[in-house]
Formats: sequence, structure tokens, C-alpha cells
Amino acid sequence: INPDFLTYDLDVNVDPATKTFTFKNEISINLRTPHLIFKLAKNFNIKSFLLNGKEISYKRFGYMVYCKTNSPGIYNLEISGNLKAPDTNNQFISMGNNNFFIRFGGFSAIPSPPPNNTGRNFFSTDSTKFSITYKYPEAYTLLQYGNIINQTVKDDGIKEIKTSISGTWMDNIAFYAQNDWDKKEIIKGDTHIGFYFNKKDKEEQDYIISEVNQLLNWINTKFNNFGKFSIN
Repeated sequence: INPDFLTYDLDVNVDPATKTFTFKNEISINLRTPHLIFKLAKNFNIKSFLLNGKEISYKRFGYMVYCKTNSPGIYNLEISGNLKAPDTNNQFISMGNNNFFIRFGGFSAIPSPPPNNTGRNFFSTDSTKFSITYKYPEAYTLLQYGNIINQTVKDDGIKEIKTSISGTWMDNIAFYAQNDWDKKEIIKGDTHIGFYFNKKDKEEQDYIISEVNQLLNWINTKFNNFGKFSIN
């Protein structure tokens, strides 16, 4: 009974002052049965739950959210709400004095497919086209998978970045931001690599950059080409 999540427009607002993430999810879903079931973090505070633009009743069972529809077919689901970062950092969500992080896949800070018939919670064969807009204070540098479509800074100092990514609900749907990065770059021919470290990681930073630089030089001696790619 797993639904197909087709397209996904997501707005993420980050408020470091209150350590709160606010989400607005607009999703097109293809239901194989009249039952809509998906995962969502237990402590996600749902503010609005709309199906085809109308409020609809739903039930929560731990990580699962359920509602019944009139028939199978394609629906538009809209869920808005917020999620506070825990006091202790973990591998899925955190927000400290200088950084914030969420890994969507495996944690369901956003609605995601339920477990498949093998009972695996964190993976799905479902592939979804995501359009994600991040809004956060300008002082932070944000790293994420996906292509940046547009970025602007508002008058109130809030940066807005629009991205796109096709995801299979695994760990590639995540972002990490920090306001005290020490960024270094290597540019070799058409290769451009950006490194982001904490300033306290000086020894590791110098070692890694040196090793990658040697690797690129070796590639060039073997293939007379550094390769063409750009990555952070």
C-alpha cells in the first residue's frame, strides 16, 4: 500500500534563536489504495493538514500518520508544522550555537514513504523530484546535495536558497550549515574542490588538502587531464 511521492515542494525555515525548524510541505502523491500512510517524526508539531486543499482528519501512530481517502489516485497533500532541535545532538537533527543540521532520509522531518514489506524504515525504492527552499540567517554557509536554482538575501538578513534534487529517500536529502567555516579551495584545470572545516581542525585540514592535491596531480600525469567536476 506504499504511496508514490511524485513531486515535492518544501520550504524550510531555520530559527537559531528558538532552535526550531519550520516546514511547509506540498506534495503530489499517487495512491494505489484509498489509504494514505507515511512516516513523520513523532515530535513534529502538525499545524495544518490539507488534502486537495481541504482539511482532513488523520491519526498518528508513533512515527506513522494515516488518513482515509475516497478512492485511489493522485492527490495533493499539504502539511505545515515545526520541529524543535533536541538538546543533545544526534545523527539526524541538531542545532548548536554555530551550526544546524537535518538528515531527512531515515528520520522523516518531512513526510516520507512508510517502511516497505521488508520492514526497513530508512529506505524506499520511491524516487521523488524535490524542490527545496531553505531560509536561514545570512551568517551561515549552507551545504546540501542538489542543484542551486537561485539565492537571494532579504532586507532582514535572511538568506533564501532554492534547490532541486531527485531523491530516493536516503541520506542524500540532508543539509548542514555553519557560521564559522574555514573554507579552502583547490582549482586544477576544470576541477574545482571546496573544503569546509572548523578553524580548530587545522591539522586535519592541511593534511587532507595536501593529499587531495597530490591525487589530482597523479591523475593528471596518468591521463593528462584533471577531470571536469565541481564539488564541496
